[in-house]
Amino acid sequence: MTWQLTVGKKITGLAAILVAFLLVTGGVAFVTSARISRDLHEITSDAMPGLQHVGAVSYKLYLFRGDAWKHVATAETGAMQTIENQMASVRKETEDEMAEYEKAITMEEDRANFAQLRTLEERMFQAWDKVAPESRKGRSEGAYQSYLTQVEPAFQDLHRLLTEMQDWNEKYGDKLAEEAVGNASLARTVTLALLVGSMIVAVFVSVFIIGGINRTLREAVAELSQGASQVASAAGQVAAAGQSLAHGASEQAASLEETSAACEEINAMVRKNSESSVAAAGLASQSHQRFADTNDSLDLMVTAMSEINAQSGKISKIIKV
Repeated sequence: MTWQLTVGKKITGLAAILVAFLLVTGGVAFVTSARISRDLHEITSDAMPGLQHVGAVSYKLYLFRGDAWKHVATAETGAMQTIENQMASVRKETEDEMAEYEKAITMEEDRANFAQLRTLEERMFQAWDKVAPESRKGRSEGAYQSYLTQVEPAFQDLHRLLTEMQDWNEKYGDKLAEEAVGNASLARTVTLALLVGSMIVAVFVSVFIIGGINRTLREAVAELSQGASQVASAAGQVAAAGQSLAHGASEQAASLEETSAACEEINAMVRKNSESSVAAAGLASQSHQRFADTNDSLDLMVTAMSEINAQSGKISKIIKV
């Protein structure tokens, strides 16, 4: 059994195939764009803010360290108060940066680093809070030694952790950027492959459909030509039949004319016959009357003959006598 498709079904099939390729292409583009958008969102909402806040915290802590050195090195009360005010402002700004950094954290490893950063920060500030009273009393040498043994080690630990966190955020940002680039490259490759595939399929199916349409048209033209030949033949036959009918009609017209003339003759004869019938009827009536008169004469004759016969008998008797 052959599988025949109409032209409409073939065109519908081609449209369905192209729509399917379009949907697949759109789906791939949507998925990859969603991944790229996710990676870019994580870069802009986590990695980049992490780098920014880590750098800001590191900068604030360096300012705090410098102010701590100034506080230990100076002996003037007014200058110490100014430095302490600056250190308090730096501590507040550092806490603000830490709070903003915490909001941008999305990875557990980053959260663990942040918790360790918070612990080391508190440790350094607490160490300074122990060194600050000794520095205020003008004991520069003792304050210096306390700073070196308590505050500076905490700061160095903070510095190392901040460097590690900066490296981690840079690597995380690079990873997200590579994923975004990879997804974009994959999207381009898959989209190009789908477009090329859809073009190849469209060309193949179009050639197949056009070939089928041409074949169908050729068959239709052949059928129409055959039908036209049959119609022409039938028209010739009809024309011949028409001519025969015309000739027959002419003959019938002539016959009708002859019949009409014969009918007129018959009508004339009928009229003559009618007149003759009327005359015959008159003659018949006259003959009937004559027959009646003849019968009367015959009756009279019979009567007379009877009388003659009677008289003859009498004469015969007389003669015999």
